[in-house]
Amino acid sequence: MEKLTNLFKQPISIIARLKSILSRVNSKILHCIGRLNLAQKLYLVAILMITFTFSDVEWGFVCTLVLIGIGLEFWPRFTLMWHSLLGKSCLLFFYAIIANFSLASAASTINDITGVGAQHLPYSHNFAILLYLPIWLIGFTFLALLIIQLLSPFYITAILLLKPFGLRAVKTITQSNFPVLTTIARMGLSLAVLSQLVLYNEDDFMSFSQKLNQSIKPFVKALSSNNSGQLAPEITIVSNNNTENRQQEPQDNHRTQPSLSDGVAQLTAPDELNEVKVHRTPYYQRFVMHSLNVFIYALEADSSSRCKIAEGVRVVEINYYEMLEITADSREEFGYHYEVKACQSMGVLSIKSNSLH
Repeated sequence: MEKLTNLFKQPISIIARLKSILSRVNSKILHCIGRLNLAQKLYLVAILMITFTFSDVEWGFVCTLVLIGIGLEFWPRFTLMWHSLLGKSCLLFFYAIIANFSLASAASTINDITGVGAQHLPYSHNFAILLYLPIWLIGFTFLALLIIQLLSPFYITAILLLKPFGLRAVKTITQSNFPVLTTIARMGLSLAVLSQLVLYNEDDFMSFSQKLNQSIKPFVKALSSNNSGQLAPEITIVSNNNTENRQQEPQDNHRTQPSLSDGVAQLTAPDELNEVKVHRTPYYQRFVMHSLNVFIYALEADSSSRCKIAEGVRVVEINYYEMLEITADSREEFGYHYEVKACQSMGVLSIKSNSLH
């Protein structure tokens, strides 16, 4: 009877043990999650989303979580740098460069819209700077933080070297629990975000690589010409019997094996790249273009001018003899048509008549 009762009690004891093990594991997991800060929890959510929905990952949401986590982690270090003279000078220099890029991109956008220089539309140029500057500042800041993550292996090495000396030495580098795992996760997620950024801006990277190859091509030609000049004396020192054969072999090899510069030229041909390139305008860029068109027509342009204009047309005077005519046109992409025309005014006509006499 005792054996039978023990047999009946055994399954209950096994289930109880399994429940206790699961409760312990659950409590340990909750305890570890409770020790994580907000940035680490965002990294954890991003990793879980990539792991369990790998084929249908919402990369926009994942990238947002990763960038917010990196921003939360590096904000105290940013403020610490700002309170030092060297750090403040470095930050001001970095953001001055970004402001210059924003100024140039705003001028380029005004020129793309109107076909004239941005100096003729100063208010629209300033409005474009205000639209572009936050995006450039935020985008380049996060891009710099993502690139800094490439130095994470050195960071992990420093943590491992300081760990035998106690936890305080590690706390001087990072203010979070699980520093090594956090750094590995941050590095992997940063690489994933950078790869998605490259894929999203594939056309821009292709045009940049094309320009880079075109700028490097003269140096490659110069180096190849220098190398061929050094090898020329060695080629000429041959016997009379084998001269023709040895001269034909490089020609045959040259015909069968294309050179590196030929391959670069084929890959960077402008016509081929223009055929392959797909124009994708981001939503914010379309918002900027639409806002600038409305601003130029409604506020920058004048409805009355010394130049002779048609009814319902607005103009911006470029100089004494030219004007930029702006008309509302539903056939255009953003609803407005721009054209530079001659300014017909009494002053111009009097100058012409005086010159004829």
